[in-house]
Amino acid sequence: MWRIIWFSCLLYCSPMSAVELHKLADNSQGLSRYLLEFEHQGLHQYGLLIIGSEQGLENRDLVLLAHGFHPNPPMYGKTSPEISKRPGDYYRQWVEAYGLAGFNVLVPDYRGHNDSEGFEFTHQAGKYDFPERYYASDLIAAVSAFENYRGESLDNIVIAGHSMGAPIAFYAGNQLADKVRLVSLWSSASYRFEQDKTTVTEVPFIIHHGVQDKTTPIQNSEYYRQQFPELELYYGAYQSDKHMLSGKDFNDAMAIDIGYIKRFFKENK
Repeated sequence: MWRIIWFSCLLYCSPMSAVELHKLADNSQGLSRYLLEFEHQGLHQYGLLIIGSEQGLENRDLVLLAHGFHPNPPMYGKTSPEISKRPGDYYRQWVEAYGLAGFNVLVPDYRGHNDSEGFEFTHQAGKYDFPERYYASDLIAAVSAFENYRGESLDNIVIAGHSMGAPIAFYAGNQLADKVRLVSLWSSASYRFEQDKTTVTEVPFIIHHGVQDKTTPIQNSEYYRQQFPELELYYGAYQSDKHMLSGKDFNDAMAIDIGYIKRFFKENK
């Protein structure tokens, strides 16, 4: 059974304050990294920005990533309590793969994760129902913050989400449908946003899921195929029990994503 949640769009209506972009010392894989710092709904938040495009910050395209559940949100993206190295080892290969393909990549923390304020909104705090609604708000706010810093809007966005982040990505894609060209859903969780059932959806999607995934069963991804068959571009069912695909499966899935992203970015220049 899929959990359907509805919430008010008023969550996204808070004003945006000053935005800062800090250069990070980490240049591993030859990729420049920045820390996006902004406020949203009175909370100080951060996001990792990787520059993979030869145009640097001038590039008007963006890959936006929605990470999955972390059992200890303040440790998301940290190698120790004192050392932050976003996005953390679990997601590092996934995030860097998009950057190495030549895309600029933004990975918001979500509130309560790493040093971003708002732990009280997390699952672990147990104070608010359906924390994913707030995480989706943060994801969208990070895009606005980046655009404010740049002084101009982005032309094209592709959103990829893993596990808990997949329904967030799908929802955010429809909220930003004027500039989101594609959503890639990796190992989707089962919960749903009620708006996804009542809003006209036009953003196409890709699915990647391991057939033997026991963390989030592949049936979770079948929901999108059943509800929006006309928007499905690719369905990847991999003979794997890995929640995050690995090895050849990972490489094959990334090749699919990269191919479609390049196509959509080129078509919408």
